[in-house]
Amino acid sequence: MKKITIEIQVSPWLTEEGLCINLYAGDSYIETELNFTLQDLVNDEIIANTVHGKLIEPELLDGFIKYLDDVADYAKKRVKELS
Repeated sequence: MKKITIEIQVSPWLTEEGLCINLYAGDSYIETELNFTLQDLVNDEIIANTVHGKLIEPELLDGFIKYLDDVADYAKKRVKELS
């Protein structure tokens, strides 16, 4: 049996439109690009904590929301530092 190895490169980027993931397989320069809006990702996380369209325990999302606030503050701080 012949063994074949394929190198996969994944490059995630945050843009003003959301999350962009570039995927390269093997020696190919053909890029596969996946795009997700931040709103869709946030909504998916919130929906994952629902049953029949109602949040099970809204306080379970407190840490998630705090993390998003912290990331926004960090982004503002880095822009200010580098300006």
